[in-house]
Amino acid sequence: MNKALNFKKVCLFLLCAISMVTCTKDFNFASNEIEPKLIINCTFNVNKRFNVKLKTSRNILDPNSKNESVSDAYVAIKDGEGKLIEVLTESNRLGIYKSSSKLTAFPGRRYSLEVTHPNWPETVFTATSSVPLLGNDSVLDTNTILLSDGPAMEISALIDDGMDMGEKYIFQIELPNGELAPLSGYGSDVQVYGDRNVARRLFIQDENFNGQKKSLDFLSKKSLDEANGNQTSVIRMVNASPELYEYYKSLEEYNLAQSSIGSANTSAVRVYSNIKQSGINKGFGIFAGYNSKYLEVKR
Repeated sequence: MNKALNFKKVCLFLLCAISMVTCTKDFNFASNEIEPKLIINCTFNVNKRFNVKLKTSRNILDPNSKNESVSDAYVAIKDGEGKLIEVLTESNRLGIYKSSSKLTAFPGRRYSLEVTHPNWPETVFTATSSVPLLGNDSVLDTNTILLSDGPAMEISALIDDGMDMGEKYIFQIELPNGELAPLSGYGSDVQVYGDRNVARRLFIQDENFNGQKKSLDFLSKKSLDEANGNQTSVIRMVNASPELYEYYKSLEEYNLAQSSIGSANTSAVRVYSNIKQSGINKGFGIFAGYNSKYLEVKR
């Protein structure tokens, strides 16, 4: 009886093993079959010309893949109602499309972008954004102070907020090497979406000071370390469109996620994009307006 039972168990095991082998199927994956995506980047400032950059996405599975400039595209700027203002001209076939000097972004106005290209047939890439107003009394000032661990730059900002609820502000310091300086000493009403210990962008919304003036102070040690001789650091106060605010916010979250790869806190973060493909929110890149004041600092 026991022998018969054991024989049945052996047969059952062999049957399961054979079924697992026969259910296995090999798939040949060719990384070169991945179609490149179109990446559209344009952040536009008040009284500045539009500058739209087009590139292809890079295939991360192919070590030889790189971002390629996209020439011969149709790139147009329209008004908030969709009326054509100007078709942009490409500069030296570098995938950079610029507006003429007659077309600069005007504060308070909404603009639309439209892009088409033969490599993406029957697809129209679109996006909309605006340039916010920035109060005339908004100002930046600096002072050098001595902390227990050495000197630091104290930045004092005055935000002259408009009457529109929902204004969004971003503060950052651009170092001579192109990087952003770590910031500290900011208040609890400031939001940081990256690592608070090395915050490189400060975010604040006008929920508690709409239509009023708001003072904001923060510190930077790196600005003093890096700015020497003829080198210049730039302190920037940005009144950002909702699109730019979400974009920079997602960049901070993405950088934080990248730094935590391999740890238990790792999470997937997609960089925000307002680019639509034929009306569907699945594009790549950004089209966003802003208004800013800046202060150059030399040491």
